[in-house]
Amino acid sequence: MQYAVDPDTGRAGLRRHRSHDVQPIDDCLIAAPGVAELGVESRAWDGMASVEVVAATGSSDRQVILTPKEDARLPIVELDRPVSVMRIDRQGGLHRVHGRSFVRERAAGRTWRVSEGGFWQIHQAPDLLISAVLEGLDPQEGENALDLYCGVGLFAGALADRLGRPARCWASSRPSRRWPMPGTTSAT
Repeated sequence: MQYAVDPDTGRAGLRRHRSHDVQPIDDCLIAAPGVAELGVESRAWDGMASVEVVAATGSSDRQVILTPKEDARLPIVELDRPVSVMRIDRQGGLHRVHGRSFVRERAAGRTWRVSEGGFWQIHQAPDLLISAVLEGLDPQEGENALDLYCGVGLFAGALADRLGRPARCWASSRPSRRWPMPGTTSAT
């Protein structure tokens, strides 16, 4: 969930429709429960241009990514739950300030490390999606697989288990730091 910060009040909010104006909010009705429990909306974010919150659904990991305005100092981040803190510099680079540089998700009997920019479905049913994909494809040992736009490799990881060792799974998007999956090879 990405919040803009109102330059006048320092409060987190959302941009008004077709506008750069920020509407400060007390709570966000569309935020996932893991985001809402942090209380981002009730804190002052002076000097920040934006505050992004990542809340894993497969673990209790929470992460706040701050984008400061030019020459602004980072605030001390004290929220209602423990969080990792990252910051984005003027060139768009991501830097760890405190805690992990990723959140952990669980699916298909694995723990996935999802870094900033990694795509993870925002729901609590990745195992259901994996089951549907495996049932529809019915992969057999020795076959190859191509996982287009793979995000963090959720489907490729499950396919690799079914294809056997050494499996050949290829990913067409930027691979996560977990590539290649143990026992697999990949080409990007």
